[in-house]
Amino acid sequence: MNIENKIITTIENAKQNVVKITTSKKKGFLKKTTTNKLCGSGFFLKNNYIITNAHVVENTDNLKIELINGKKYTSTIIGKNID
Repeated sequence: MNIENKIITTIENAKQNVVKITTSKKKGFLKKTTTNKLCGSGFFLKNNYIITNAHVVENTDNLKIELINGKKYTSTIIGKNID
């Protein structure tokens, strides 16, 4: 297998673990429903954990995860390291 085929195979295998992350933050007086929506990406790890950059989930109220097959899930932040 040449290097080009190895790269293509690696990308095809890895893309199944890439997720789209959509975050929203309620803002305004008494946290009305007006939201700022931001997007980022992350990767699946073992046991359905997702890893992403801290700035993607910083100051958010709501996390939505979308898989490459279009399925969507709500998620919870369990920890972050800003260092």
